[in-house]
Amino acid sequence: MIKNIAAYLKELLKLLSVISAHSKDDKVIKVERTVRDFICQMRLMLIGCMKCTKKKKLPPVSYEYYRKIFDTRFNIVIGYPRSDTCSSCDKYQADVTVLQYTLSGPSLPHKEKHKLEMPTRTAQMANKVHKHKAEVFYERKRTARQRSMKNESHEAITFYFQKNLPMPKLTTNCVYYRRQLSLYSFDIHTSPRGHSVFYCYPETEGRKGSVEVTSFLHHFIFNLPNPKVKVIELFYDVCAEQNKNYTVLRFLYYDLHAARRLDHIKLTFPVCGHSHLECDRSMVLINQKYPAELPEHWVKVFETARTKPSPCHVVNVDQALLRNWTQYLTSL
Repeated sequence: MIKNIAAYLKELLKLLSVISAHSKDDKVIKVERTVRDFICQMRLMLIGCMKCTKKKKLPPVSYEYYRKIFDTRFNIVIGYPRSDTCSSCDKYQADVTVLQYTLSGPSLPHKEKHKLEMPTRTAQMANKVHKHKAEVFYERKRTARQRSMKNESHEAITFYFQKNLPMPKLTTNCVYYRRQLSLYSFDIHTSPRGHSVFYCYPETEGRKGSVEVTSFLHHFIFNLPNPKVKVIELFYDVCAEQNKNYTVLRFLYYDLHAARRLDHIKLTFPVCGHSHLECDRSMVLINQKYPAELPEHWVKVFETARTKPSPCHVVNVDQALLRNWTQYLTSL
């Protein structure tokens, strides 16, 4: 059955518009449609052909079956709809939907419709400007990645705290209702080489604040894989308690003018709600359902999560690595 469906989909793919792949190594084709609409439309087309022509004896298949065919036979990655959409985009879309529904009412007077047309256009234009500002962040990130490929002295870096991993992760019901120890992981991802460094530590060793972020950046910058790097472009989220604060900014100033490890540092912040970074791709590879009981078990999971372009490097964080940079930089 899969051969008949694959042959049928091959004919349908000729009618679809596609965009270029995001990576030459992966050679992935992204389809310029949403997942659910795309698959549902193809299912309806297949069922319609089955009703019209009795020659094709293809039974209806599930959503996951179609997705499996695209991933295995056509090398087309079809992801799931995002669950962490932008709140501003959702608000604009909700406002436009309400205004359009009100305008479609048959009993609405002509003067009232004319008054509602302006707020509708305003909301649509505001949403367009918001998305354009968000796209600037990704465009600058792509430019920095290309610049790093051409010049060894340049490096583009993204970093972010990942999801907390519980310990011990057991199936026993009494463990589910009790307080569990969390493992924190801070990922620093370099582009375009794709090196990923995870700073892992249990919550008994430290918190998830600006002191920890600054300590990890200091360790990473002074232990770069390529010592020729003198210019770094940082792309990270706008979380005030962790990333975008005086401690991190003063440390970067200290690194330039006091330690003088780097010659130039450029910061780029995304629009709130549009901060999808390469760090998230590394965390997806982690088997979060692994029955880990100790931090060492999670470290093995991180180290064996991937092999290309290089395995994830894990740094076991202890009290010696964490320094009170806030107090030190304030005294300068």
